[in-house]
Amino acid sequence: MLIHPISIIIADVHIIPRNGLAKTLEAREDIHIAATTGDCEALISLCSHHQPDIMIISAAMPGLAIYALIYNTYLPNLLYWVMQILELIKKMWVIAITGSNG
Repeated sequence: MLIHPISIIIADVHIIPRNGLAKTLEAREDIHIAATTGDCEALISLCSHHQPDIMIISAAMPGLAIYALIYNTYLPNLLYWVMQILELIKKMWVIAITGSNG
């Protein structure tokens, strides 16, 4: 049993997968979508303000230095994920449709 929902920030320059993933994850009681963004400068501000447990950042977000800056400056205790949001959505659909991870 979780004491509080897992807080997540989703960052992707593509609005449809970003919003689709947020809506999918929001359906779970144990997850709270703290923020979504498609802008690197906004991402830094959101990270500082929300201090999420998890960040899902698309590799399509510009500026690789942004990842190190966010992690080292704002979120040293972050459970840090960098992943392709479209690939995650694809896997979620496969699981939802087939009931398996294969």
